[in-house]
Amino acid sequence: MSNYNKWDNIADSDEEEEKRTKQVKSLRNEEREDYRREQDAVEMWLKRQEVAISRAEAEPPKATPPPMPSRDHDMGYSGGLEGGLGGSLMGGMMGMGGMG
Repeated sequence: MSNYNKWDNIADSDEEEEKRTKQVKSLRNEEREDYRREQDAVEMWLKRQEVAISRAEAEPPKATPPPMPSRDHDMGYSGGLEGGLGGSLMGGMMGMGGMG
């Protein structure tokens, strides 16, 4: 008895081409759908941002709290040579005739 199973897998070249064409179209359609979903999400985000900006522009400006003092300011150090320890050294040196 002959085994004809090997002939079952043979396909016509036109059928193979159609199959590949359908696969390519399917992939392109999926990519387009993904792109559209992403574009919709971006547009929704942009609309929300526009609304938030419009609301912020419509509201009166809020009072800003006074700036917090720096840590150096709290400790009595001004950061320069004219105040704090540096100032007293310079004054002492000037009194000695060293820098004046």
